[in-house]
Amino acid sequence: MHVGFLKSWLAGGLKVKVVNRVLEAVQQCNQSCKSDVPTSVFVTGIQSLMPRLALAILPFLALEQ
Repeated sequence: MHVGFLKSWLAGGLKVKVVNRVLEAVQQCNQSCKSDVPTSVFVTGIQSLMPRLALAILPFLALEQ
């Protein structure tokens, strides 16, 4: 993993905030879905996907200072 990305991912609890937000979204989906099949999350290509994922979900995170 790129050292700069790793530092930014770990800085200020961003990793925890992202993981918690994904878990929250999965729980909401499981509660509101009409299916008995649990929600799955697939994450691949960590170096190419994670920066895009982080940018995509930033508007949905409540980033407290």
